Amino acid sequence: MIKVLGNKGCSRCAMIKNLLTNKGVDFDYKLLDDVPEVEKQKYLKIAKEKGLISMPIIIKNDDVVDFKEVM
Repeated sequence: MIKVLGNKGCSRCAMIKNLLTNKGVDFDYKLLDDVPEVEKQKYLKIAKEKGLISMPIIIKNDDVVDFKEVM
């Protein structure tokens, strides 16, 4: 299962959600603010280390990945 963490009003988040939906990719979308703090910090740290700090944060197999890896 793919997790997508985004922000309110994020146009890139909306675009990614639409692309995943149109491609039939099963995913769970949550606002970053609604994720428990420990989990949020974990994924933000991984995203920063990988240079993937723009929203949304895409998680596959408990790792932050680039959008291309889920398409």
